[in-house]
Amino acid sequence: MECPYCGGELSEFLPQCPHCGIDLTRLDAVMGAVPRLSPDITDSAQILTAPVRRRLLASIHRFHRSFPQIRLSMVTVSETPNVSLRTYAFWIFNRSAFGSGFSKGPKNRHILLALHSGSNEAALMVGYGLEPFVGRRHLDAILQEQIPHFSRGAWGEGLEGTVQLLEQTLVEIWSAIDQTYGVSIRQIYHEDAHGEEL
Repeated sequence: MECPYCGGELSEFLPQCPHCGIDLTRLDAVMGAVPRLSPDITDSAQILTAPVRRRLLASIHRFHRSFPQIRLSMVTVSETPNVSLRTYAFWIFNRSAFGSGFSKGPKNRHILLALHSGSNEAALMVGYGLEPFVGRRHLDAILQEQIPHFSRGAWGEGLEGTVQLLEQTLVEIWSAIDQTYGVSIRQIYHEDAHGEEL
C-alpha cells in the first residue's frame, strides 16, 4: 500500500510510514471519531438521490456477483478535516470494518471508492490482498476516465462508471494471470473457500 501522504511504500504491519512518519494514531487525532459506515453505500455528503442510489446498489451487487471474493464499498463526503481525500480514504479504509467480510493481510480484498463532493474528487483504495495485482496506475486510469462526470457534479454517472471500469480492469487482470501462469480466478476462489494457501 502507498502512503497517501508521501507516496512511499507501506506495510500493513508497520505502525507508521517509514518515509514520512505518518501513522493512524496521528490521523485519529485530526479526524476524530470514525464515522459509521454501511457495507455498500454511505452517502455522508447527501448528494445521491433515491434513483441514483438504487442504480449504484444494483451496480455494486452486479460487481459482487462477478467477484464474490471482493467487497466494494462507496463513501461520499462533503469535507475532510484538513487532509487530502486520499489520506481520508486511507484512514477510513484502515479504521472501519466494512461488514463481517473485512479481513487483514492477503485476505483483505476490499475496495473503497470515496467521493468528495466539495472538490469533485474521487479516490480508490484496495486491500493488501489485491495490491499485487491492482496497482496505482490501474486505479488512476479508472478515475481519470470519470473526471468529466465528477467535474460537473454528475455523481451517479461517475460512480457507476468507476464500478464498470473497475470490473473491466479486474477481468483483464485475471485473464492476464490465467494466460501467464495458468491460474484461473475460479481456482483462486476454490482454494480460498477451502482454506488453502493462495
